[in-house]
Amino acid sequence: MCSQTIEEISSRKTSYFRPPFRISNQIISRVIRKQNLKMIRWNLRSYDVVNKNSKRMLNRLTKKSTSGSN
Repeated sequence: MCSQTIEEISSRKTSYFRPPFRISNQIISRVIRKQNLKMIRWNLRSYDVVNKNSKRMLNRLTKKSTSGSN
């Protein structure tokens, strides 16, 4: 699980969960609550599945971001 990897690398436990493709349902929400996680969603799409060029991705996100973007 991603949270385990984050904890192993940083020695810190994460308290957030970002559902893949912004998809969620009651079952996912219930599991997230049981794990004491908070669901977060981004308002900008990186298209990192399609675009593997990190510089182009950063440029796109920087252009589209505004104060309060997440």
